Amino acid sequence: MSPSRRLCLLLLALSPKAWAEQPPASSHLSWSLERDETDSRKETTDEPPEVSAAERPFAYVEDPSLPRPLQLVASYSAGYASTGATRPLAATKRRGGLVNELRLEAAAHERVSGFVGGQIAPPLEGERNAQSAFDAGVRFRVTSPKARDFRLTLGALFVRDFTEVNAAALRIDASYDFGRVRLGGMLHSEKAFAADRDEVDFYAATGVSARMIDTLRGGLEYVAQDLEAAWEPEEAEGGLRHFAGATIAWTYDDRILITAGPALGLSQAAPSFLGRASLAYAF
Repeated sequence: MSPSRRLCLLLLALSPKAWAEQPPASSHLSWSLERDETDSRKETTDEPPEVSAAERPFAYVEDPSLPRPLQLVASYSAGYASTGATRPLAATKRRGGLVNELRLEAAAHERVSGFVGGQIAPPLEGERNAQSAFDAGVRFRVTSPKARDFRLTLGALFVRDFTEVNAAALRIDASYDFGRVRLGGMLHSEKAFAADRDEVDFYAATGVSARMIDTLRGGLEYVAQDLEAAWEPEEAEGGLRHFAGATIAWTYDDRILITAGPALGLSQAAPSFLGRASLAYAF
């Protein structure tokens, strides 16, 4: 091949038209980047949700949420006409008034927590000393700790109430979320070890709470105590007592939990007015 012909072929290979006909060198790199971004988004989507924090959307209904593992929740609450230790109303209908409560709850595992609480009621007219009560127990999360709709928790506890009577109690706490609305319910059964008390005492509470903004909720609650009066001809504690009220709850950073609300008695044996407020902090 002559030198002139070789020169023509070289110039033709280096021409812009020849380079334009070549497949883009970066196509494989672009495809790889796109695939990596897709895989990254998929990995992010598949990450499991975080364990939910403790919540206090109700004043009387116990929420089934537990503290996070190795987290401690300390709370103080003040209730009026609420001197029944673990129950909203006193075990004896003749005793009412104010009660102060301090409570600690800690979780060593995402499904199990332990708690201890002490209650003090200032002396009423005719009483010389303040009344005190104590309770302690464990709670077990039945549903997944990462559940975002239905939640169920079981509890077992020992109680020494304001009448200095010891008791054992079992409790079921449940809730279901419909978007911004939460339905909550609990059933509490208690066996008091005293001859003048009922064989078993029951009370139930239910409530609805709506999230108005990210940190603020509002709702309604209903409580019925001494349900055993429905089948026991001689209920030892004054018969069925029930009441209903409104609740407002505020949360900040999943650490500060404030709940408060008034309530009105709905039966002759129940107090005409009740109320409860609580402040909790998660460490």
